[in-house]
Amino acid sequence: SLQTAKLSNQLENLSGGCFSYCQNLQEINIPNSVSSIKEECFADCTRLKFINIPDSVQKIGDHCFKNCSSLTDINLPESIKSIGKFCFYNCRFLQIVKLSNQLEKLSRGCFSYCQNLQEINIPNSVSSIGKECFIDCESLRQMKIPDSVEQIGDDCFVNCARLTKLIVPDSVKSIGNGCLSGCCLLTNVRLPVALTIFLSNDLFSGCTSLREVKIGEFTNVLKFTKNIGARCFEGCESLEEIYVNGEASIGEEAFGGCTGLASLPSYGEVSIGEEAFGGCKRFASSPPCGLAMPIIKGKIKRAAKNIFPTSWIIKVHFPYNFVVVACLDTVVIPFFISKLPNRSFFHCSNIRRVLFLSSKFKSLGDDCFNGCSKLETINLPEKIKWIGNECFKDCYNLDCPWLVFTSSGDMFIGKDAFRNCSSVQSLSVSFSALRPSGCFEGTEMLPQC
Repeated sequence: SLQTAKLSNQLENLSGGCFSYCQNLQEINIPNSVSSIKEECFADCTRLKFINIPDSVQKIGDHCFKNCSSLTDINLPESIKSIGKFCFYNCRFLQIVKLSNQLEKLSRGCFSYCQNLQEINIPNSVSSIGKECFIDCESLRQMKIPDSVEQIGDDCFVNCARLTKLIVPDSVKSIGNGCLSGCCLLTNVRLPVALTIFLSNDLFSGCTSLREVKIGEFTNVLKFTKNIGARCFEGCESLEEIYVNGEASIGEEAFGGCTGLASLPSYGEVSIGEEAFGGCKRFASSPPCGLAMPIIKGKIKRAAKNIFPTSWIIKVHFPYNFVVVACLDTVVIPFFISKLPNRSFFHCSNIRRVLFLSSKFKSLGDDCFNGCSKLETINLPEKIKWIGNECFKDCYNLDCPWLVFTSSGDMFIGKDAFRNCSSVQSLSVSFSALRPSGCFEGTEMLPQC
């Protein structure tokens, strides 16, 4: 039933949990003798509306005002140098915060779940913003990050649903994983040049309104980017084009669900992770005059399995450029590619033709063209050594009455490799082929050795 508290002027600190769960406490004046407020001191004081923090206080502990859901504003005096982890966690009606100009960092989860916090000015004294610091601050509309900040932690601004623009100063050297994920109204971001080296995992995941990422003087140009993290731009459906300049590694699902992405020009050597372009359906839309739309120009160092699942892909070309082209339906495998990994074109249902330029091509991985139901023709090299499990399974329209292989030595044809390829009628081999059971089931094929 405690509603107010009068404290001694000789008190030096407020101990941990001192007033925690005093759910009727509404107001308290802290005397000038107090230098620190310990962890969880006012945690779960759900009716606390006013607190006066004097100039004598230098440190506020972890979880100090956690779940103080009636607090609407807080004024931190200039004496305060440290705020603990989750200090104002779930103060959901907190709207106005004035921070000390002596504050050295914003700790982990400091203002997380402050759902009514609309604006906050971070002083120039702050060098780092901790993990989850502003997570689910869904009313936060703008954020100015000062030049003093060098590091922004993981998940810092997750689900700040009303944040529309963010300028990150050049002083920032690293931004953590998932930092801006779920900021669904964010349209423009300016990043420092230092971040072109590495864009972290999930950085912009779920930023459905994101159109421009400006780095230095360039807009939507990732110059000298070495790594685009896993799911970095996943679900950025308003992003239409982004350039990759220089050697780069594109992580798994990096552009998954970017339904507005029409092209991804790249100049340099790239590695592509699994499902990197899954759901990029605009790659198959009709360009003006039927012109080709290059996706990647440059040498492909590595391509993981299942790069384009459910992407409505119609042409992929791997020479010294790697392209997805609308109004066509061909996959061209160039001279320098000797094998395709597992699930490379798994369920790319619009592919009709596959052309191998090299007679020395050696290997097709498991499920490589599985589910390519419109695939009609393919010029499989005669000296191929390996056709993986379920490689052409359910390629119902594959119209190759004769398949001839002349490789010397053994060849492997995997389980269910040609299952349900009903138009393939005959296989001719001039060597010992290892054929697990069921590899021709559902076909009219009569293997001839």
